[in-house]
Amino acid sequence: MTASCCHPDDTQGCILVGENMLEGMVVDSRIWLQRLINAMIAARDRDESIWITIQ
Repeated sequence: MTASCCHPDDTQGCILVGENMLEGMVVDSRIWLQRLINAMIAARDRDESIWITIQ
């Protein structure tokens, strides 16, 4: 989960987090991945369920 994808070939099957500021690119992924991990850890510590819905 903590690996970052640098090339399009590396993203197959990945949930990419970040900002879609440039067409065809996800930027600031490491920042947003850490924010997501922190939010999930905080939820776990509060004994909350964690769900990710992909649409």
